[in-house]
Amino acid sequence: MGEDVLLFGWLSSMEKLVETKYMYLYDNVVNWNDSASEEAFDNAKSRFWSEINGLPCDIPLPDPDIYIDDIDWSSTIDPELILDLERDAIVPSDKENDAEVVIIGDALLVNQSFFCIGIAIKYTKI
Repeated sequence: MGEDVLLFGWLSSMEKLVETKYMYLYDNVVNWNDSASEEAFDNAKSRFWSEINGLPCDIPLPDPDIYIDDIDWSSTIDPELILDLERDAIVPSDKENDAEVVIIGDALLVNQSFFCIGIAIKYTKI
């Protein structure tokens, strides 16, 4: 059983690596403008520091209802959407697309030494 768990962990990491290889397909993710998140984080940090140091803060809390929309309770759900969630992702082959691949983050294992730390437990039947 332990070997199965270790193998499953390795396979899930490999799937992530394969997904990262095809980041060029999603320009909107690669060129994401995250300035709103950075501003929200900076505001929260300022409010926190003001509160723990007993200082006044003029930065208001964000509106908790900003993303609440009116709910259409009589809506219909497209069954094709549900089926699409259950399908496996289709990864195009390298032969179909000659576009340059963008890998976010550091390159994997380039001129780096590394070692893995983990616990490998073998279960034996009693």
